[in-house]
Amino acid sequence: MRRSLKEEWECTATLPTAHTRDIYSATWSAESGLVASVGSDGIIAVYKEGTSSANGTPGPTTEDEAAAELEGDVLMHDRHSERKPEASSQWELLSTTPNAHGPYEINHATWCKRYDADCPPEKRGIEEMLVTTGDDGVVRPWKIS
Repeated sequence: MRRSLKEEWECTATLPTAHTRDIYSATWSAESGLVASVGSDGIIAVYKEGTSSANGTPGPTTEDEAAAELEGDVLMHDRHSERKPEASSQWELLSTTPNAHGPYEINHATWCKRYDADCPPEKRGIEEMLVTTGDDGVVRPWKIS
């Protein structure tokens, strides 16, 4: 076993309320940046992040951050992002699907690549979908459009 790492966590954003009961699973897509959450209320909620600065304009706050964003990097210093405190994450609730597994709780969600029969051949292995499992014993695929 390895030693526990001492980490300092800081809440930088809160997702909009979509659930009425406990959340059992949340998953982030590295492909689209979307977050999906599921739980005991049987709801699937999908969120999108948008960053805005104090003046209301979206995007990076410095030239270095803009260059890093273009290269897919995040500037880091002493295990903390160099993004200015005046920039904040704003999350938007894109959609909710109530009773996604009927009256049952949803236990888990994950993003994966589509290889299903309905996926166009040119998008097979490229397009993404959400997969959920619930107390009904069923694995359900969800196309996110």
